[in-house]
Amino acid sequence: MPNLGYHDNRSYTDTAYVDLKFYRTGRNGRVKAIEPSQAGNTLYLGAEVENDHYPTTAARDRAVTYTRETATWARCESDGSLVNGFEIVSAPITLAAHKATDWAGLFNKLEQLGGKAHDTDTCGLHVHVSRAALGNTDDAKALCIAKMCEFVERFQQELSCFARRDIAASYWCSPTGYGHSVTDGSRALRRKANNLQSRQGINCHDSNRYHAINLQNRSTVEFRIFRGTLKPETFYATLTLVDGIVRWCKQHTTPEIHTLTWDGFLAWVNDETLTGYWATRRRYAHQFQAYAA
Repeated sequence: MPNLGYHDNRSYTDTAYVDLKFYRTGRNGRVKAIEPSQAGNTLYLGAEVENDHYPTTAARDRAVTYTRETATWARCESDGSLVNGFEIVSAPITLAAHKATDWAGLFNKLEQLGGKAHDTDTCGLHVHVSRAALGNTDDAKALCIAKMCEFVERFQQELSCFARRDIAASYWCSPTGYGHSVTDGSRALRRKANNLQSRQGINCHDSNRYHAINLQNRSTVEFRIFRGTLKPETFYATLTLVDGIVRWCKQHTTPEIHTLTWDGFLAWVNDETLTGYWATRRRYAHQFQAYAA
């Protein structure tokens, strides 16, 4: 089995696996595959879409076959946490290429075959971001990761509502243990991030991968807070959110993250997919439980 790197060398059920490709849009707006050596430090997103509770094993197998034959940008993987389903793991794809890829057609077919995601207790949507895009040096990457952890700590309530789950009560995406503090300077932020990545942990972070942000993969940082979905609008909004978080943290200073507001962040991203989805979600914010302050 080839070294995948981007998804931590996990084994795929797809026996027709070929060497990993990265996907981005060309000048004509069409999605094209490139070799990993051509990827550079562009921000790529890898999606893990769990879908489950197919009515029969035969229906699940038809869904796997359809995914393998049509979703050339993704692979199918087994997952022990699912009852009768599988996980779709995408190649590293830019946000623009994700939006130009027919996830909607794939999700529609999986639902026709009886697959579920958002209405189960077993499915999650995990999003990996490429570490290579976080900075040109180890210190720059650590600082960006630290600010991403700060972002999750600062906007717990909004993210819990966006993710459609009580993140405070979920074992699968427990707190980072990072400890949001407006007094932390850049050096303190990097030290915290490096402690998490070296598996030393901070507060409640016990150095496993089951946290809001998983820092244990070699090539990516993984956002684990989102509930599963086969709804295209939710899927694309989630990718847009993660892409926006990474870009904001990379481009802004430590003091700025302490004064950032959620509405200010959405205005900065300025994406109709994201703002439209949040407009439908914000009324439910009070129904979800964030981490203890």
